[in-house]
Order: sequence, then C-alpha cells, then structure tokens
Amino acid sequence: MIRQGETRPIDAAFSELMRRYSPDMSAAAQDLIVELSQALSLQHSCLDLSRRRKTLVKELSGLSIVGDGQVPTPLVLRDDQLYLHRYFQYESSVARALIRRNRALPPQDHLGDQLEKYFGSAGGTINWQQIAALQSQTQQLTIITGGPGTGKTSTVAKILSMLRENDTDMDIKLAAPTGKAAMRLAESIVQFLPNLPEDSRETIPTRVQTLHRLLGMRSNGRSFRYNRDNLISADVLIVDEVSMIDLTMMHRLLEALPADTRLLLLGDPDQLPSVEAGNVLADLCRDRPGFSPAFADLCSKLLSVDVPTRKKQHALTDAICHFETNYRFSMDQGIGQLAVNIQAGELTLLSSSDDEVSVYSLESLAQDRMRSEIASYYFEYEMLLQDPLSDAASLLSNFESTRILCPIRDGDLGVETLNREIETHLEAQGLKASEQSFYHGRPIIITQNDYNLGLFNGDIGICVNDAQDNQIKAAFMGPLGEIKLYLASRLPPHETCFAMTVHKSQGSEFSHVTLILPNPTSTLSEQLLTRELIYTAVTRARHSMAIYANEITWSAALQRSVRRMSGLSSMLEVGEVTEELTDTQIDLFS
Repeated sequence: MIRQGETRPIDAAFSELMRRYSPDMSAAAQDLIVELSQALSLQHSCLDLSRRRKTLVKELSGLSIVGDGQVPTPLVLRDDQLYLHRYFQYESSVARALIRRNRALPPQDHLGDQLEKYFGSAGGTINWQQIAALQSQTQQLTIITGGPGTGKTSTVAKILSMLRENDTDMDIKLAAPTGKAAMRLAESIVQFLPNLPEDSRETIPTRVQTLHRLLGMRSNGRSFRYNRDNLISADVLIVDEVSMIDLTMMHRLLEALPADTRLLLLGDPDQLPSVEAGNVLADLCRDRPGFSPAFADLCSKLLSVDVPTRKKQHALTDAICHFETNYRFSMDQGIGQLAVNIQAGELTLLSSSDDEVSVYSLESLAQDRMRSEIASYYFEYEMLLQDPLSDAASLLSNFESTRILCPIRDGDLGVETLNREIETHLEAQGLKASEQSFYHGRPIIITQNDYNLGLFNGDIGICVNDAQDNQIKAAFMGPLGEIKLYLASRLPPHETCFAMTVHKSQGSEFSHVTLILPNPTSTLSEQLLTRELIYTAVTRARHSMAIYANEITWSAALQRSVRRMSGLSSMLEVGEVTEELTDTQIDLFS
C-alpha cells in the first residue's frame, strides 16, 4: 500500500476522471484508483487487493469502468489484482506468447554426439550447461538464468556453433537491452571463439544489437518499424541481460517475433529489475517449472543423466535452466562468498581474508580527505592522462578496469558530488582547466539514444585530444575493438561517469569496483537501498572491490527487497490468458 500523503496531482486527476465515468462509486473505491495510479508510478504493473474488504472489491468489480479483460474497459480486475487496461494486456500478451512458444522441436540426428563434442561426457553427473544446450536444440523457448561467471555466455557460444553446424544458413540475431550490454555480449563471444572448433568460428555471429535497434525504433522515440504487422526476420533470437527488460519492451519484442522463431533468453533474476514497470525475468522464474517426463527421458537417453521432473504442469515446463556453479571466482572466497551471503540474507559486512573485498566505514570519507580517497581509485588512469597524447584505446581500456558505484545521484556522497570531487582533483593536478566542459580523459556515459550517430543510452566513451585537427573528440570502442571518434559538440545528452549509479552499471563488469553506500537521508533514498541493488553492485566486480558503508545501513538494505506487484507469474502457472485486444483498443486506456 502506498503511504498516506503521497498523492500526486496526476493520481487525483486520474481518479476524478474515473469517477466521472462511474459517478456512483464510493469514496473508498475512488481511493483505490488513486492507489493504482501511485503503484504504477513505482513500476508495479497492478495493485494488490487481496487484503482489502471483500465488499469493497465486489463494489469495484461492479463498476462500468472495471472489466475482466475480455472487453475494453479502462480498468481490469483479475484475482484481486487491479490493473490499468494497458498493463493487463501487456502481461496477458507476454504470457500468451511464451506459452505458445514453449513447445518441443524434433531433435537433430547425432544430437547426443554433438552435446558430448561441446560439453564432454556427462558421466552420470548433471552438467546444467549441457542441459541448457539440449533445451536450445529441442525447445523453441529456452530461458537460461544464473549470476555473473556461471557460464551463460560460453554456453551460448557453444549453442551458436551447434546451430551453425546443423544449418549454416540459419538467420541468427543477438540482442541486449542497452548498448553497453550489447557490446559486452559481443566481446564475450569474440573472446570465446578460440575455444570453438576451427571450422565453425567464422560462422558464429558476433554482431549484437540493442533491442531498440532490433525493433527499428523511429526518430520520434515512440514507434517501431517492426511489430505484429511487420515481423522481425530471424530463425533464432538470443537476448542477454533480460532482467533489464521492462514489461512494455518484452511485449513489443514478443509481438514482433515470427511464431516459429526460436528464442533464447539469458539473465540473472537476482539483479535489479528494469527501470520501467514490471520485473519480467523474476516473474518468469518465480516458480521453478522443472522438467516433463518426456524431456527427462530425452536427457536419460542422450546424456545418461536423471533430471528432476515436476508432476504439476506449468506453462514454462522444460523452458528454464538455472546455472549455479561459478567459474569466475570461488564461492568460498572474497567476492563469490559475499554474493552468496547477500543472496542468503547474511547481514554481516566484513573484509575478506584474501583481500578481494575491503570494507571501510563511511567516516573514512570525511570531507577533508574524500577527494584524494576517491581519486586514488583512478591512480593508473590519472598517470595515463599525464601524457596529453595518450591514445583513445589505452584510455578506454584502462578506464573500463575500475568504476565507482553509488545508488543515488544527489547528496554529499551521490554520483554528482563524487564526479565533481574527482574533476576538482584533476584541476589541482593541472589535467583539467576550471570550467572546462570537455577535456582530455573525461569519461562520459550517453543518457539518450541517438540512432543517427549510432550512440545509445549506457554507451561509455572518453574525450581525447585529436592531434590531427587539435579538437576534443569523444572516442567510443566498438565490439571488435574499433575506435569511433565523434565531435563533442554533436554528442547526444550525456554526463561524466567516473562515478555512476548502480542502475547504470548493469550489463557491465570491471576488474575493481568501489561501492559507496550512503546512509539514507529520506524515504526515497532508503527505498533505493535494497538487496538487489547491493547484489548487482557486488557482481559487477571480477577481481576486487572496496565497500564504504556503515553496518546498520548495509544490514537494513539486505532486509529490503524489490517486490513489484504483477500477475504474470500466476498467468503462467495456470496458463490463463485472455483474448488479445487490438492496439487501438489498448491505446484507448493508456
């Protein structure tokens, strides 16, 4: 329930509009509509009414503005969940599309030999990467989940090679929610290519598009070239970082896919949910759907392993495979152990004995020494900047090795203050002139897509001196290591990113991460500090991390979890979806 006193003008206006259509509604029913509007602003897709008076819910269901989703009405009531019609249709559409796509495909000849070739002999022990590969070859829908370092990308590279072996002309597309996530997936696949059979390396696709580019977003930023009437051309679509995909985008993506396209979704449901409404990946994984007896028989026949089966049928049975083994760092040391503790709800915060995790109190960032303390994490980068001719590739590579993360933008320890402190330090070192907006070495993050330039929200570049024309330009690295230069004056909206929010860091990884967790100063800043946020920040680090936090703030955050109201998981559990309405009908109530 939304706290009292937080009603916005738009909430009251929406409730009043609904009252005009149903003038007989009670004040209590009108208050529920206010709460629904508030819930949508907090990225819930619906309002839970399960604890409200039954008479009030009954009254609501009898209003002319409330329907069951079968006919167009502004609001929809389903199983004690009150929706704005648009979001009910989005959830229904996503559930319907996944249910239809989750069907078995005939296995290729010699599939068992192929699985052994890429993953070795199972030997009676379940290899979940091998199970996921089997799913990808025998199911139209495969959802692979797991934390960083569990082998999702390497498994996908092997799956790509298997698909190409079976059909060299297969149209395979790769996508991710942001430019940064797309580039990281491309880099990971390129790095793994030497581990694949030599004759298949040249056939593996390495071009990864953002979802906006895949769907053909037009310059108005609202409409897309590809939709239900103009489908994407793809035999296989693989999408990474699905936890970042909001409900609306997932609806658009599934709607634009041909019915026979094979779909692979990758992601970590324990990370932060999408910025916009919904928590799609977590909803898909809320109930472990398990495997059917038929798929279990296939595993036994081809791999000689026994996978657990589920007696109760689920709409995503045989579709989901979860990876737990981490190959990047040991689960009983440093970063790995901290990630495990966070997931388990362990509240203690201590430095690790192996120096992978170092913990400091917030007081160590006292104002008189905060600037030098924070700047010290970019010591090597600062050394590079001492040379005004340091090249873009070196600066980009070095800068991507470390990052300072913070959950908030404002305040004494917010992202904006931290960036300002580092830039003041650079001025003191003679590496930046006062009031100079663009300077050699300034790191920037794009905050708005620009399809004309090919720069996207989340892309990170470095400003460099271009010796050829003595101008400052912004350098961005492509997935294959190529450098592209842009005039600073032509850049889309952007900001400095020595420090960046944890949300902006999703889809990235760094050798070292510094996490600064300020004590909350308001209800809003308190709500930002959640278990998912801390887990996301910690799992951005590959080798080491420093944490500045007080234990009370840390433990309180771990006890606060993101819980977005949604009916998607229950729709998948029972397979209950309504008939589709047209886009025009949906838009009537958007």
